[in-house]
Amino acid sequence: MRYYLILILVFCARPGLVQTTDQMLSPKQVDSLMIHIRTTFYQGFRYESISELDQLKGRIRDQYGSETGIYSSIIFLEGQLLSNSGDYSGAEKAYKECKNIRGVLFQSSSTDYVESLIRLYLVQADMGKFYEAVECVQELKEIRERTLSPDDPKCIATIRELGWLYRQIGMYERADSLFQVYTKSTSKEGTQS
Repeated sequence: MRYYLILILVFCARPGLVQTTDQMLSPKQVDSLMIHIRTTFYQGFRYESISELDQLKGRIRDQYGSETGIYSSIIFLEGQLLSNSGDYSGAEKAYKECKNIRGVLFQSSSTDYVESLIRLYLVQADMGKFYEAVECVQELKEIRERTLSPDDPKCIATIRELGWLYRQIGMYERADSLFQVYTKSTSKEGTQS
């Protein structure tokens, strides 16, 4: 029995039968691996998925560098999985790193940057870090005011969120002024329909 086990191990270790970590991953392969990791995570294999993602993150950092779009996508997925696992501090760290990378690579108004900012704010709010969350939403509000019309639902939602955060930290006058803007915007939206 022992000899069969040794033969099986020798056979499986032959080059070409097992994918080595020295092989360069293409962006399509990385996307496929990310989909696989996300799928297995939501099938209930949370810790295995996070471990697999951590290994992939190391490979991508080594192959592409840590200041690349593909690496920021891995970090973003890491934030999602950690947040959904209840590891908010790990998710916050991942989203901050992702936001910083995307801030260098893309314009601040890019969809990728904005999505990182939103996820960071949500995790910080969940953690009760309302002052940090306010900073993110203020930046988000500035971006949306620059790139969208004031009547756009995303602008209106950002005003509402900022007002809610101001309430959480006891800045009631600021919150009330934003809620007045929000109320005017939503009543205008209702009359236009």
